[in-house]
Amino acid sequence: MSFSLDCPPRAEASADTLVLVACCGRKLDHAAPARELYQGALFKFSMAYCVRHQLDWAILSAKLGLVAPDYVVEPYESRLSSSRTAQALWAERVFTSLQRNRLPRQAIFLAGSDYRAELTKRLAAAGVECHAPLAGLGIGQKLGRMKALTSR
Repeated sequence: MSFSLDCPPRAEASADTLVLVACCGRKLDHAAPARELYQGALFKFSMAYCVRHQLDWAILSAKLGLVAPDYVVEPYESRLSSSRTAQALWAERVFTSLQRNRLPRQAIFLAGSDYRAELTKRLAAAGVECHAPLAGLGIGQKLGRMKALTSR
């Protein structure tokens, strides 16, 4: 089953859908709720999409793992390692956090392949449907797509 951002999940399905949004390098210079801390355009458009469609969402942070939008975060500088071993350890940490709450039926990744690859394997093995509707697009295409979807 493929997922299109043009047709977000129906309201009754959204409780079983979790959108996972990647953090970004551009941040405020002081502690703030995660939804406010991250200042990148793609992050902001992704967040606006989730809010507009009343979707449950969380942030994938290179340093912190899984972060709730209202969790207060101090600014930090950290990138997800390109090492598969490091990515596997990070993904296991995020997967464990997701399991603690309750795995969604469907996960929609608004995040790059470094954040998706290892985590998708774990989620799919647990029966979670995983979608990456922005996969294969360049940053400009992703920005354009998300901007168009949030301005409708």
